[in-house]
Amino acid sequence: MGNVPLWCYYTNVGTPQQWVQAWQSKQDDLGLTLQMVEALKSGIGLLSNAQNVLASPFKAPTDGITDCSQAFQAAINAAATASNASARIVYIPDIPNGYVIANTLYIPSSVLIKGDNLKGLQLSRIKPATGFTAPIFKSLNYGSARQLYIGIDGICIDGSNTTLTAIALNCQQSLLRDLTILDCYTYGIHIGGIGPGSTQQALNNVITDNYLAGTIGTTQFYDGIFLDYYTADTKLFNNYVQACSNAAIHSRAYNDTATGNHLYAAVYGFLSETSCDKVYSANYIELMSKNGMLFNGGASDQATLNAAIHGNIFRNINTAGTENGVIAIEGSNISSFSAMGNAIRSDAGTSYSTPYMVYLNGIGFPDYSYVGGSCWQSGVITGGECNESTAIAPTVRGTVSLAMAGGNTYATISNDLIRTGSILKWGVPVTRAAANLIPLVSKSAQILGSITVTFPNDGTSNTYVLPYEISI
Repeated sequence: MGNVPLWCYYTNVGTPQQWVQAWQSKQDDLGLTLQMVEALKSGIGLLSNAQNVLASPFKAPTDGITDCSQAFQAAINAAATASNASARIVYIPDIPNGYVIANTLYIPSSVLIKGDNLKGLQLSRIKPATGFTAPIFKSLNYGSARQLYIGIDGICIDGSNTTLTAIALNCQQSLLRDLTILDCYTYGIHIGGIGPGSTQQALNNVITDNYLAGTIGTTQFYDGIFLDYYTADTKLFNNYVQACSNAAIHSRAYNDTATGNHLYAAVYGFLSETSCDKVYSANYIELMSKNGMLFNGGASDQATLNAAIHGNIFRNINTAGTENGVIAIEGSNISSFSAMGNAIRSDAGTSYSTPYMVYLNGIGFPDYSYVGGSCWQSGVITGGECNESTAIAPTVRGTVSLAMAGGNTYATISNDLIRTGSILKWGVPVTRAAANLIPLVSKSAQILGSITVTFPNDGTSNTYVLPYEISI
């Protein structure tokens, strides 16, 4: 296959079963051409070349009782050795009784598992045999090496209330799409966690348009989607995750992007720990018993935490413990973050509330970090947009840019607010703690609008207006 993943070209023209891959050169080294794509668009499907698990020589049982593992693995092995790209597909048609699996199915590089399912439906349904608790799908050599260009597309995995992980992959440039995963006790999808070597890390994978649902209060995932250590550059788009006893999406990875996901009923919406470089935007997160998002940049981090947290909507977040914020950031290895334009509400007649939109637990504002522009329903935020961490040492210097609206004071800062080259936005009232002799504003800081500096120890205050340079 060279460097071409099987899923690089996909279309649902005609029926959900009709799909094909192509390459910019008009023909890859296995003979798949753009003319074949045009044939597909004309309604001519290519699954006739796929390894159909119901066809000879595989003939998977269809009674919904008998184990299909041997037939499925034989079809996967046949696809792995096929010389034609359209034969490197394992097709699992939808049948009324579904399929029963009693042994883990191992997927090698450049093989696509394809069914008829679309997000939220229950087509091409697979369920574990009684007493089977291992993953349904695993990448080949999962414990030591990664596979390339794996695809699992259009499958329903019904965990049937057993303690199992539906899918465990260590892979690169692979795709998980249109999966429905139900009632697993461990993980719905587990990526990475094998090792740091150049042939081990899980890189550049896409997890999109999947539906993962446990039963609230009974059968719950531990984590819906778990990006383990040694995972990077994962894209999480438009997934629905429901009912988790820990996190809907749990990341120990770096460079992951999450957009358009709907996370419902967990302890944490996003739990990001000992990891870095996150972009989490335009997600809808509701009914969390602790935090909508918790970022922990621990001292043993692979790298320093950087995060962009923008435009997310939170609903019914009831924080608990020491992280009293819809978004909580804690740890000793924080470099920079931006939390802007997020919003929270609660349902009428409910008592969901939390002290802060963004809560810093045990850290000060690191350099080049910003919190602002958040909005909330009356009474949902009881303290303000951002707290001052009580664990900041007097010698810690930091940078923060805060927004203000409607006369609300969003922060009380007891140490440095602005360093050289920092920007303070319009009209933020700031209180300087008594007996704190650290300069509040460095001389060359840029002030946009005005800043009122209050000295509680003597009750005096001064207002400075652009372009005044302040030296306290």
